[in-house]
Amino acid sequence: MCTSFTVTAEDGSVTAGRTMEFAFDLESRLIVFPRGMSYQAKSPDPTVPGYSWRGAYGTVGMNLFGRECLLDGVNEAGLYFGALYLPHFTEYQSVPVGRESESMSQIHDVGNYLLSTCASASEAAAALERVLVWGQPDPSTGQPIDLHYTLHDAGGNSLVAEYIDGELQLHDNPLSVLTNSPPFEWHLLNTGNYVNLSAVNVPDLPLSGYDVSALGQGSGMLGLPGDFTPPSRFVRAVTLSQAAEPAPDATGSAIVAAHILDSFDIPKGLVRSGESGPDSIEYTEWSTITGLAADNRRYFVRYYDSPVWCVVDLAKLDFDQAGVAHIDTGAAWFVDVTPSP
Repeated sequence: MCTSFTVTAEDGSVTAGRTMEFAFDLESRLIVFPRGMSYQAKSPDPTVPGYSWRGAYGTVGMNLFGRECLLDGVNEAGLYFGALYLPHFTEYQSVPVGRESESMSQIHDVGNYLLSTCASASEAAAALERVLVWGQPDPSTGQPIDLHYTLHDAGGNSLVAEYIDGELQLHDNPLSVLTNSPPFEWHLLNTGNYVNLSAVNVPDLPLSGYDVSALGQGSGMLGLPGDFTPPSRFVRAVTLSQAAEPAPDATGSAIVAAHILDSFDIPKGLVRSGESGPDSIEYTEWSTITGLAADNRRYFVRYYDSPVWCVVDLAKLDFDQAGVAHIDTGAAWFVDVTPSP
């Protein structure tokens, strides 16, 4: 489970927001990749190397299980990438014998590849068409993790990349929102079931001499789905990101995104598989906010156990460092404002 969206400020700056949900701790940490780094992708044949490339851009984002790979992140050119779960519909590309050098793993390589080489959503689309993406099995289940990808750039363009029936499918994303299954085009069609939603309160309804009035504010949003299924979260994310009052600039947009993300935060216990044990409970492990504007390119993250936003300013990062670096946050989840005696 994941939810991604963007908001745009009055000055045109774009800010992306995203949640990451899973049923067990992904042990994600902030990780920084330098510009000019050499990368080696994995192929389905462990004896044959996959696609190799040299990155042009430095990147920062969130990894998993200590691996040097990005599930979510941004590069110094202002391109955002997010990997989201797409179960039951994903079928990755096959890699014919002899074409292993064109291949890369869906979870270990794609985020690194796109963020280190691309500056825009259109460049990312072209980059994906040059490679074959295969499903690397997860060690714990022996099955590939089914993913689709969302990308946003500083110009306000959004892209969705999915692998359906073994083929790459690329979609411009006019709403800049993505959740999980079904595939993206189904979600776009489903928004037609909610054309009545509005931030404006509905007027009173006169009936046979009696005026029926709303019982409180927010009547225009009656019917907004509030559950945590992917279709409901998609509709809710579209509605909230479109209706939210635009902030003047990127700093204000980060605050707007933080408030919208609160509508998708899942405490432990609200979503269960029905099985017993801690791995049956999905929850929001972390959320990110990404400012894509050239003069305010920042990456925020908050964790379940420490929901205070931590920020990395890309303008202050050393992307000429010798190798990959991790950033420890360690922020407290509250601020003590008790006056001193």
